[in-house]
Amino acid sequence: MGGFIAAFFPGDEEGRARSLFDRSLSAWERIRGQRPAWNLGGCGVLVAGFSRRVSDYPRSPWARDEAGRWISLHGSVLHEGGPNAADRLLRLAEGDAARLVEEVDGFYNILHHDPATGETLLVTDHLGSYHSYVTEIDGVLLVSSSSMILAALHGRRELDPVGAYEFLATGTIYGDRSLFRGIRKTPSATVHRIRQGRIHSAGRWWDYGALPFSSLSTGEAVGPFREAAGRVTEAYCDGAERPLADLTGGYDSRCVLAICLDRGIPLSTVVNGPPESADVVIAGRIADHFGLEHHHNRRLAETPEAVWEQVREAHPLTDGEYDLLDYANTFRVHSDYAHRFDLSVVGSGGEVARGYWWELLMPGIGKRAPLDTSRVAEQRYAAVAGDATLYRPEVRLDLAHHFRTLFDGKLQGMAELPNTAQMDWLYLEVRMQRWQGRIGSSTDQIWPALSPFLCRAPLEVALCIRPEDRVWNRFIRHFLADTNRELAALPLENGAPALPRRLSNLHLFLPELLSLGRRAVGKAVRTVTRTGYGENGGEALHLPVLRALWREEEVRELLGVERMRSRELFDGARLAAWLERAAAGGLSAGEFRQFGRLLTLERTLRNLESGD
Repeated sequence: MGGFIAAFFPGDEEGRARSLFDRSLSAWERIRGQRPAWNLGGCGVLVAGFSRRVSDYPRSPWARDEAGRWISLHGSVLHEGGPNAADRLLRLAEGDAARLVEEVDGFYNILHHDPATGETLLVTDHLGSYHSYVTEIDGVLLVSSSSMILAALHGRRELDPVGAYEFLATGTIYGDRSLFRGIRKTPSATVHRIRQGRIHSAGRWWDYGALPFSSLSTGEAVGPFREAAGRVTEAYCDGAERPLADLTGGYDSRCVLAICLDRGIPLSTVVNGPPESADVVIAGRIADHFGLEHHHNRRLAETPEAVWEQVREAHPLTDGEYDLLDYANTFRVHSDYAHRFDLSVVGSGGEVARGYWWELLMPGIGKRAPLDTSRVAEQRYAAVAGDATLYRPEVRLDLAHHFRTLFDGKLQGMAELPNTAQMDWLYLEVRMQRWQGRIGSSTDQIWPALSPFLCRAPLEVALCIRPEDRVWNRFIRHFLADTNRELAALPLENGAPALPRRLSNLHLFLPELLSLGRRAVGKAVRTVTRTGYGENGGEALHLPVLRALWREEEVRELLGVERMRSRELFDGARLAAWLERAAAGGLSAGEFRQFGRLLTLERTLRNLESGD
């Protein structure tokens, strides 16, 4: 199911709440071009749900019984009854709705209302990946999957300077912030109990720190991981006639394919990129080997007009919290395939089973000691910032210090855990929640797009595998060989198979060594001569096209310094000179990322202003 808006209020505020709720529906139609697919209400609550733009699979996102209890499901809620079978979950919730968290998995928000108690439960998924936000206006509590809609309801909206700076500097907003003061993202793994227009309690239902880290060897983990990943993938695809899976030359999409083949799930595959890329070549060979219907997406917007049209269409889905020049092609690809297929199966998060970012822990990988959060902040967050001199001194953040403080708060009470468990938590709770979760929440409004590896059941298995078994792709190689040895034997993008390394087959891995050398050289060359834009897996937009965006009248109007709505954040003279250089095509690829974020922020502010 697509997005939602909910208003919670005490009994004496119903008139004001209904007025705000009606305004929210008008704002949704103006900004997103949609009217509600359904409405629900009860004691002190009004809810509207909206359909996905293209695929309406599955078709049971809400249910109500004769007693007036109701449930609404948003995102992809997986359980034994199939995806989003609301009737069954409503029956399971009778007596204790909080039990729902034991029955479901996936990427979601769940709302459950019981008129007998006047209480509504808002449940967020274990990683908080499905984005929803909360604010209060005139004594009415508002919760929505769209921060932009909530901002539209505030008469006097103000930028959150920290959230805005995080976005402009890194492309992502972290923690519970949004672009606007007073609008906060809901936390992960939380059951909110709402009565009389107030959140009376908000309790965590998933205790990450209690997992038995480092307890599973590869041999002990392969079976449970195979079963858990297969079960959630099967539940997700249940009833879908045309699933589509990403396929590249790497490990994660290959694992998705192995799971689908193992469970007998009929599927088609797709790869993005130029015909000569290793991903495209290897994916084509794999699809041919297994006789799969395979699609190669190579079409890019080749004119500024086409790029800008994609930006305009994609913008409402991102709430202005993701670089539109980066997301525009992703939007087009998913929109195109959503007309031909039911849902998308992706491999995001598969890297967790391979010890992602663990190189920062060397030489003490797996040691039980406090994580060096300064190193993580400096090398994985502060290092991606753009030109800080564009901002006024009082706005600038010391990003290394800022993120270190955020990380230390997230890791409170975890100092005795293995440093690998601490790193995984930061990656999931900080990075993946707000970066991958923002992409996923945007794309979910087009059609379902889910990774089995980020579902709780397989993720918990992966997190408990011993560090020495996860490094160097050891566990994943054994998993692939156990699940589908034929698939594991086919070459990866580096030319070597995905089989476990043994003395008897070491000669097969010579291409991998050669590839590592070429990759090191290629990375250095790309740093100097890079011509692409984008980081979320789609084929990059070409910089010459982006530079030509200045021919678009709306772009020139948005980025006139004196007219910019975010100008309070910037040193006006420096920004004007920088934008002149941008107009002349003088920005590097890295600077164009900053340009894309600035353009996104300005368009967000103008869109909100146009409806006031």
